Amino acid sequence: MTPRRWIEYLAAILTGNAIYFLLLFPDLPPLLRHRPFVFDLGLALDFFLCVTVYGVIRMASRHAHRLNQRDRMRSSASDSPPLPGSKGLSGPGR
Repeated sequence: MTPRRWIEYLAAILTGNAIYFLLLFPDLPPLLRHRPFVFDLGLALDFFLCVTVYGVIRMASRHAHRLNQRDRMRSSASDSPPLPGSKGLSGPGR
């Protein structure tokens, strides 16, 4: 377990609980309101929100990683000299 993963877990739990308790809780029907020390539908809804937020964080992290990798590949390709005998993308005719 890396420290980054722990930070992702913490961010997902705090954000999921903030969504549940600050935004949704006041308007929820009594059946979906969590009561302390009881396994109920409110706890299940809170857990679902935390897991959903964690999934969004992981998807965004993977997407950012792919974009960074693509940018690094493009910058390394443009920094390297063209191969002998190959036509470059930028030339006098362009």
